[in-house]
Amino acid sequence: MDKQENNKKILTEADKELDIDRISQKPYGGESELTKSLLNDPESKLRVLPQNQSGSLRFDTPHLRQHNKPENFLVALHPPPLQEGINQMFANKFQEQALGSAIFKGHYAADNIFYSQLGTFQSASRLPDILITSDINCLYDLPKGMINPTNFETFSTQYNSIFAGTAIDHPQRVFRLRGADALVIVLDKNLTEHIQTPREWYELLNPALKDSLVLCGDKDFYNDTLYLHFVRDYGLEALKPLHTNTLDRIHPESMLQALSNNNSLGASMYVMPYSYAKKIDNQLDYQIIWPDDGAILMPIQMLVKKSAAEKYRNITRFWGGQEVGCFLRDNGFVSTNPRVIHPVMGRKLNWLGWEFIRNNNLTELRSTIREITQPTSDRFTLHSDS
Repeated sequence: MDKQENNKKILTEADKELDIDRISQKPYGGESELTKSLLNDPESKLRVLPQNQSGSLRFDTPHLRQHNKPENFLVALHPPPLQEGINQMFANKFQEQALGSAIFKGHYAADNIFYSQLGTFQSASRLPDILITSDINCLYDLPKGMINPTNFETFSTQYNSIFAGTAIDHPQRVFRLRGADALVIVLDKNLTEHIQTPREWYELLNPALKDSLVLCGDKDFYNDTLYLHFVRDYGLEALKPLHTNTLDRIHPESMLQALSNNNSLGASMYVMPYSYAKKIDNQLDYQIIWPDDGAILMPIQMLVKKSAAEKYRNITRFWGGQEVGCFLRDNGFVSTNPRVIHPVMGRKLNWLGWEFIRNNNLTELRSTIREITQPTSDRFTLHSDS
């Protein structure tokens, strides 16, 4: 059997499982050699998860056809703590509506493939009718003529009062911000007795913290949002001391495992999403610091095509509604829904800012950040667990 015939056979196996457990976790778009190889692998276009039991909806790995229109009307990539619950809420609400195919996040490797494809689009026609993504991802790098009120629905959103002063509302009201995760600092009290407790983000640049920090990521991936905030506030020169102070970059789930194992990494401080930090029960040894200049926001945003807005009005209202908002809150996220009461009310939020996004080439900036923060040895771990 030649290669073409073999590929054809593979593509007909819609529910085929793909062995991707060895792929390292990267919350959004970080490249690795394994990810690059998957981009050229016919199997990477498959639905790699079996059909979900919830009615006619399929919870598949995000993928798009190579044609000019999307295969699915809805693609939703939520942060890990939200996936199972929010997908089930959606299925319970819309399982009897024959609206087409809805796909949800399947695996970090699949996210890498999806975002790598998304970053190459030159036309809004390639996008699904509804697209939900997390964090500052490659959507912000697309040609400026694509993301505009001509192509996408605009939203007059009333924001929760916790977002007051953040100016997070999109200038053209095209991005519908549904909520955000918030980066905070977790201290090991036993290892910071002789170090002044940081109250603002710039204090992580303190030379006394050399090899003391654990950040989100791994050997060849870093958290875009965190580093972009440091560039915005303190310039590119701030990245070198931040890099010097970084002991390791790992997934937040691995951070929790390390902390529950008597801080097996021996780090003084961990920068992690509040959705994970709130799970730490040991308050005798660990302290959550919500910086005075604000927990750094990693947004959850929705784009809805203008041509499909009315057809899916009930679905877009669901995503921005109180039920989903309360679910976000209960999982440690901050919801934009104005009727949601947050336990962290009164604490400051720190948004990167649309002006910074508009005035900078984020693709080039990410490349520069990667050059500065790339390990020159095996100092950081390449994590491939889950």
